[in-house]
Amino acid sequence: LERNKTEGQTKTEGQTKTEGQAKTEGQAKTEGQAKTEEQAKTEGQAKTEGQAKTEGQAKTEGQAKTEEQAKTEGQAKTEEQAKTEGQAKTEEQAKTEGHAKTEGHTKTEGQAKTEGHTKTEGQTKTEGQAKTEGYAKTEGQAKKEGQTAVTGLDLFDHQYKLLFKAPIDTVI
Repeated sequence: LERNKTEGQTKTEGQTKTEGQAKTEGQAKTEGQAKTEEQAKTEGQAKTEGQAKTEGQAKTEGQAKTEEQAKTEGQAKTEEQAKTEGQAKTEEQAKTEGHAKTEGHTKTEGQAKTEGHTKTEGQTKTEGQAKTEGYAKTEGQAKKEGQTAVTGLDLFDHQYKLLFKAPIDTVI
């Protein structure tokens, strides 16, 4: 019985040792595997995030470019429109505001000034634009600041003075 007990115990101890070892090895394997998977996951995630960032950036840059372009085109359109509208307004105003006697004069020389002056005399577009937009600005500004607004008649006189570099009375 004593001997059987000892053999049994040895067997059990040996078995326990092997099982313990197997457990430890298995655990080590699982932990190593978990570590590798975790690492792979992190690397994959980092890659995806980096990619997402790059794609996002590309999208934003593309969008910014498109918006910039749209803005520039829109601005150009608005300026062109303002120019055309301002020109039409100036001609209309000149005709309407008691300048019936200078109508023929306006048509030949005034129109040449409005339409062809820039072309003939090589004045810059900016000056012509400044003329139209600047007056509009002055009127709006004067209104805002509570000053007397520049009237169409004053504008007309001023434009004539600019054209002939003489008072309007002298010209007429």
